[in-house]
Amino acid sequence: MNESTKSILIGCYEIPGFGGASTATYKLFEMMQADGVEVRLFNLINPKDVPFFRYAYGEDYGNPRRLAQVANCLLDHPPGAGDAALAKMIRDAGPDLMLGVGYIAARLMKNAAPEIPLAFLTTGSFQAEQLIARGTAKDAASLLRFLQRAVNVRQRFQERQMTEIIEKADLILTHSPLTKSLFECFFPYHTEKFYTQIVWFAEWIYEDARQYAHL
Repeated sequence: MNESTKSILIGCYEIPGFGGASTATYKLFEMMQADGVEVRLFNLINPKDVPFFRYAYGEDYGNPRRLAQVANCLLDHPPGAGDAALAKMIRDAGPDLMLGVGYIAARLMKNAAPEIPLAFLTTGSFQAEQLIARGTAKDAASLLRFLQRAVNVRQRFQERQMTEIIEKADLILTHSPLTKSLFECFFPYHTEKFYTQIVWFAEWIYEDARQYAHL
């Protein structure tokens, strides 16, 4: 590895095939690896889920295509702010940069290795989901219009764990223009961290997700 090359560690909660974020993350990792990027992938797993994952996906759960540099990390239970198992795995991997996909993974990774720069890639907005569920708006687009006027509502719905990773992340990547606008509404004092370009993954997750439609 030359001096300009950076090694990257990607982390996502759960495993490919079980959720959209983890399936998309696995595909992203595979594409980066094919492009020659020095990259590793950690699936962050609650140990209580292992029996089901093993039953539903077999012994290759977490790495269905048996790619190199993929590891399952069984978290302390319940997952804590400074997970010891994850911290050791990160130290052993020695990445230059980390990418946490989804706020659970991003928060766990940054707390386990606060000295390593971390980019947080969004997979949704917990606050938006809660407000829509409560009937504040019928969908995300109408919620955004509402939030742009209702500053007091935004402040009440700054969920603690999401706020923590927004504050600690070194860079924030969003996966759709609407998500970016929602996050900027909820976290107006951190907009300088938001990368200007959108990181789309809908178009390349579809085929991978189809194979798990029967589960």
